[in-house]
Amino acid sequence: MLAYSARNRSASIRIPVVASPKARRIEARFPDPAANPYLAFTALLMAGLDGIINKIHPGDAMDKNLYDLPPEEEAEIPKKLQALWKKR
Repeated sequence: MLAYSARNRSASIRIPVVASPKARRIEARFPDPAANPYLAFTALLMAGLDGIINKIHPGDAMDKNLYDLPPEEEAEIPKKLQALWKKR
């Protein structure tokens, strides 16, 4: 599941809460280890810039353990993916 969070280590993108502005960072946990790191980083950068330019709201942060989703929430994932394909 593609999600972002500040405190959740199971999210694919994590923006940790830190006290110092110099320690701010973004952690991307989902690229395949066999992926070309330059292409993976470029794809992340392009997606982020596209979101900024087109003012795309990323949705709410998923601050819960995604590995322990209740069955009813887990069953909703395929429906949400189908809805995305219909929007194209």
